[in-house]
This record gives sequence, structure tokens and C-alpha cells, in this order.
Amino acid sequence: MISAKTKYGLKILLHIAEDSVCGRLSQGKQIAFKQEINEPYLEQIMISLKKSGLVATVRGRNGGYKLGKNVKDISVLDIVNIFESNIDLQQIYHYKSYGNTKLVNITDQVWIDLLDAFCQRASQTTLSMLLEKEDVSQPEYVI
Repeated sequence: MISAKTKYGLKILLHIAEDSVCGRLSQGKQIAFKQEINEPYLEQIMISLKKSGLVATVRGRNGGYKLGKNVKDISVLDIVNIFESNIDLQQIYHYKSYGNTKLVNITDQVWIDLLDAFCQRASQTTLSMLLEKEDVSQPEYVI
């Protein structure tokens, strides 16, 4: 099960990426409103995203948040790695490195294979790919 922080982390990064495509910085209040998240919780998530280098802060009157890396260089797995301490992503590499499948029973192997597939897919899915699936060129109007 993926945590709420991971899910919101992806939504927040995608929001910031959309704003950057339009040439603007993201404001915390706007992110919180659009993503339906309270501001203190948003700040908790932003602290982790800033520490990881995925988000940078621009200070000043017209400041805000921007991506710390190129959208093509931020994968879903990067976000999962920040927030999911309960998923042992290194477990699959630990078992694979032994090369002796007798050390792993058949049920463990099922979970290792599923985790491996998840990690591969998550590492190949970037913010850039997600932006391509949305039409960010059309501005949103709230009436």
C-alpha cells in the first residue's frame, strides 16, 4: 500500500511541473487548494521534497516552488524512495545477488518478483511522461 504522503508528493510535483511549463513558480496556497490538502501537511511533504533536491524554493515577493531537477529526470520511484520506508526496495537486489534460489522460498519469490516489477515500472515513469498525458497548455479557469 502506497502512503498518502507518496500520493500527495507525486501530485505536488506534477502541479509544480505544470506551473513550470507555463513559466511560473508554484505557490503553496494554490497547491494546497488545488490538491485539496491542508497547508501544514503540504509543508511536511515539501520539507522532504526539498531535502531530496526534487524541489527548490525561490525566495522573495514573487517567490515560490520550482523543480530542483528536470522533469525527465524525476521518476515515480524517486518519490516512492523518499516517503516509503515500509517498502524494502533493496530486498529484491539482496536476494538476486545470492544467485541461489534455494535461499528464497516460492512465496518470497512471488513478492520479490512483484516488487521488482513495481520498481522497474516506477523508475521508468517520469514526470515528463505524466505531463504528456495531461494537456497542460490549456489554462484552468475557475468560475
